[in-house]
Amino acid sequence: MVLLAVLVFGILAGMRLSAPPLLSAGIGGVLFILSCYAMALVLGSIMLYTRDTYIVQNTLFAVTTLLCGFQFPRQYLPGFLQTAGEVFPLTSSLQLLRRTLLTGEAIPLRDTLPALLLSLVYIAVGMWSNRLVERGLFEKHQA
Repeated sequence: MVLLAVLVFGILAGMRLSAPPLLSAGIGGVLFILSCYAMALVLGSIMLYTRDTYIVQNTLFAVTTLLCGFQFPRQYLPGFLQTAGEVFPLTSSLQLLRRTLLTGEAIPLRDTLPALLLSLVYIAVGMWSNRLVERGLFEKHQA
């Protein structure tokens, strides 16, 4: 939904996109949504553990928007911060989506593997940590 809103306002402001291949744009969009979901699972378990949503969510959102390249191109960051951004699945999925939407380039399937695999790792970690945190909270409140 946010991506759609950004695209609509960008087009209204004069942004011109090349005609991206629909399959590549669809794959990029699905990977972006999958990586957002994967990171949300991990973020949710951190918020459950700390029992705080406001500070944790806003802090981690600020870090990810900086390191993943939402605010400006990652090439402007120092090398160690560019490397740190590679641990988030959003980084590679956002790069793929931008590449296909801005240049009209088709995404080779092999380029989707890093984002897909990292998203699957985040989903597994998020599901595991959510169960662990929830179990701890239930046991603490039942005692």
